[in-house]
Amino acid sequence: MTLWGGRFSTKLNQKAWMLNSSLPFDQRLAVQDVTGSIAWAGALLEASVFNEDEHAAIQCGLNTIAAEFESSSFIFVDSDEDIHTAVERRLGELIGIVAGKLHTGRSRNDQVVTDFRLWILEMLPQLDEVIKGLQSILVNVTVNASLTCATGSPSCPWAAVHWQEPLSPSTAKPWLWRSDLIFPPKTVWMLSLIGILLPNIYSALR
Repeated sequence: MTLWGGRFSTKLNQKAWMLNSSLPFDQRLAVQDVTGSIAWAGALLEASVFNEDEHAAIQCGLNTIAAEFESSSFIFVDSDEDIHTAVERRLGELIGIVAGKLHTGRSRNDQVVTDFRLWILEMLPQLDEVIKGLQSILVNVTVNASLTCATGSPSCPWAAVHWQEPLSPSTAKPWLWRSDLIFPPKTVWMLSLIGILLPNIYSALR
């Protein structure tokens, strides 16, 4: 299903459909989309858009969809343009026409922003663990190679400034602590930026 094109008498050109469809990318936001819709249903109930029976039906339907995503039994169909329309289509199959009222007062842009925000909040702790794992690896390499000698090599342009003379056991450990000798500068910059911004981003989104 789509949220547009109600007056069209023919289907969209297949190539245009493939270009426009975002489902291969945004289906990873499935759980977050259902979570956001459950919260939005509660807001519509408070605004008297839903009555109690309609809200209960939508809650039950969304919980069923969440369980289907959790068990990987949710079935996408060719007409699903994105994760939002897939969830709305399935909700309509489960509870009928009242499912369409869930779209009241919000746009697809609202859903995208909300879903992505929730997804980031879930992913940031995982990214934090990955970065900690990388840091642990660098520490272990440093400790295990503390007595390793290495000769200088200016063949790598980004290392030429640092590798001007042979390294002795006394200088090997400080050298291995230098992340800019292990990774190219752009990678070091990216890792440093992530390390600085990650706590701030997480705190802001919460």
